[in-house]
Amino acid sequence: MDNEFAPWRDQHQHSWLRHGQTGGFTMNGLTAARPQEGAADSSNLSSPTARRVQIQSTWRQPKFVVGCALIVASVVMGALIVGAADDRVMVWSATRDLAAGTVVTSDDLAEVAVAMDQAGRYLSSAQTSVLGRRTSRAIGKDELVALSAVAAGDVDTRLITVPVEPVHAPTDLAHGDRVDVYSSPRDAATAGGSSRLVLTNVLVSQLSTDVDTARGELAVVLDVRADQAAAIVTAARTGVLDLVRVPVGAA
Repeated sequence: MDNEFAPWRDQHQHSWLRHGQTGGFTMNGLTAARPQEGAADSSNLSSPTARRVQIQSTWRQPKFVVGCALIVASVVMGALIVGAADDRVMVWSATRDLAAGTVVTSDDLAEVAVAMDQAGRYLSSAQTSVLGRRTSRAIGKDELVALSAVAAGDVDTRLITVPVEPVHAPTDLAHGDRVDVYSSPRDAATAGGSSRLVLTNVLVSQLSTDVDTARGELAVVLDVRADQAAAIVTAARTGVLDLVRVPVGAA
């Protein structure tokens, strides 16, 4: 019976053997692994190329540089402001309008801060000796009190009252004005004589608006130096006085 199936067995054995060589069947103790569908030969695969990412240094980034610049500028600006504040000093300022010849009191002054490079022209608030002194010119409200606006404390002055005819003085003459004083001959015989200049830039300390009806004259108080008093008194007794206003700001 084995002989009957021998041809069939030999035929199919040959087919199995051929199939086992390609299909992964076990034949004669040998195992052939069937390759998976879609698998690729590892010998033909190449490793992926590494991509280098270039990262810019932080300190080179524009936003970082601009931010640092703004911080530095703010610090420098703050230092300059603080430094400028430290360079300011206190000086006197007028709290109201002060006419020339006004005796300065504590109510007339207030402290104001100014730059150090400008302080040399004004009275320092540390100088309290200004109290009781007279202003040498008019000072406006809130105006810084200049050194030249207050008479020196060691100046010896005199207040002299002189008679002046209304037509020989400005109609709006007032306290604080400055005038040049002229004298003209009083005697009718010498009426044609020329006038002479007695004093210049004299301070009007006070003015009486009431006219002396007996003589038709105004009473004007002049603030002069002690060594000028005699000249004013002599001119008032020997002649007719004329007061000529000195414009504000004129020497």
